[in-house]
Amino acid sequence: MGLRIIYSLGAILIVAVIQFTVGLSGPSKFIIFNGALMGLLTYGIWRLREGESDSIWDLYLPACTTILGIMLGGAGRWLIEWSDKIANASDTDLYPYDWLALGVGTLVSVALLLFQRRRHGMRCDCCQQPLGRDPKYCPRAEHWVCPKCWHLESCRCIDCEKLRTPLLELEDDAWWSGRVGGRLRVGQCSSCRRGAVECDLRKCGDCTWPMCIHCWDMENGCCVKCHWTIPNLPESLAMYHQSVRPVRMPSFDAGSGGD
Repeated sequence: MGLRIIYSLGAILIVAVIQFTVGLSGPSKFIIFNGALMGLLTYGIWRLREGESDSIWDLYLPACTTILGIMLGGAGRWLIEWSDKIANASDTDLYPYDWLALGVGTLVSVALLLFQRRRHGMRCDCCQQPLGRDPKYCPRAEHWVCPKCWHLESCRCIDCEKLRTPLLELEDDAWWSGRVGGRLRVGQCSSCRRGAVECDLRKCGDCTWPMCIHCWDMENGCCVKCHWTIPNLPESLAMYHQSVRPVRMPSFDAGSGGD
C-alpha cells in the first residue's frame, strides 16, 4: 500500500504541474485537451509500477489521481488569475475551461476504468483466476489464459500441453504439400521414430530429415534437427517463432514432393 501512496502522490503532482503550466502558457482551448491527456497519463504512470496486482485499488486510484491533479492545477492557476484581477492586471476568465478539462479528464478516466474492470473480471480458462495484465491467447484451444497457465516454450496453454491438442495436424494434405512437399513413403520420423507406414511423414525444407505431421505440429512447425520453420504458418505461431528465433527460409522445391 505504501508504494501505491507514493505513486498516487507523484501522479497527482505531475498532473497538477502540467495542468497549471498549460493553463498559464497554453491556448485556453488546449486546457480542455490537456485534461484528456492527463487521464491517459496517470494510467501510463500506473503501469510503470513493478509487479502485477489484481487489487481493486489499482482500478480506481489512477482515475482519482487524474481528477485531483486537474483540480489542483486548475486551482493554482485560478489563484494567480484571481490575484491579477485584484491588481487590475488581467480580465481573463479561464476557470470555465478548467471545469471542462476536469469533465473531459473524468470521462477519459471512467472509460479506462470500465475497460480495466472488464479485463479484471475476465478469468483464465485454465485456472479461473483473473487474467492479469499480460493475458495470452492460446491458438490451439482458442481461449485466453493468464501468464501462469501459459507455456512460452511450446506456445500453448497448460491444458493443450497436457492434452497434446492439435493445430497444424488439422490442416489438409494440400496445406502440407504446399509447404513441406508430399507425403514420404519410406523413412522414419526424426522425433518419434515411427515409420512411414504408421504415420504421415513430411521432409524438412532444409536438412531434408523427415518428421510426421503430428511431431511437426507438437514442435510448432519447427524441425527438431536444424530448427528450420515451415513457411506461412498461422499468424499466432509465426509471431511466436519471430519472438524466440529468426525464421530460416525454405530451400526446397515444394513441387518436388515425396515418392
